[in-house]
Amino acid sequence: MLNESTTQFVAVWNVDAIAPVSQLNQAYMCLLSDNVTLAYPYDGRFWQVNFFNSCLFHRKHKINFLTGYDVPRNLMSGYYSVGGAFLVNVHAYRKCGWENEHFIGWGPEDVERYHRLEILGERIVRVPGSLYHLFHTRGINSGDYDNALSEITKREYSRVCSMMPEELRSYISTWNWVK
Repeated sequence: MLNESTTQFVAVWNVDAIAPVSQLNQAYMCLLSDNVTLAYPYDGRFWQVNFFNSCLFHRKHKINFLTGYDVPRNLMSGYYSVGGAFLVNVHAYRKCGWENEHFIGWGPEDVERYHRLEILGERIVRVPGSLYHLFHTRGINSGDYDNALSEITKREYSRVCSMMPEELRSYISTWNWVK
């Protein structure tokens, strides 16, 4: 889909992730003014919201059902999540390989993306505030359900993260989806 984009910037967003509009605007402004390749509309805190508050949000579309201080929730990936939502400069991101399509199924693609851009020296920013994950049931695709597939994705993650910048650029140049 990134190849189909006709805009300078794109948001890649999980359908179950919610951020306050002000944070989205702030991330967009970072892309506009700061020579940034990737901007997270949150500071790394990605909260799992309980079933009750997720239902309230679905019905009323009021962000305070997710952001209130008394809303029961827990961090999904500690204080430094890199998944759920991000905005990118399409042209700069293409040079970095866009999304790594060697990841099949569930896996470490979010953290690989972050480290790949970090290795390449790209500017990544975060804006203050949290991201919220709406409650939903989990199925077979929500984890390492296939050992062989899990090994492939983790091997790809390790391969990318062990490379030096020029080695990584050379590897990315072999990716058909960015040609």
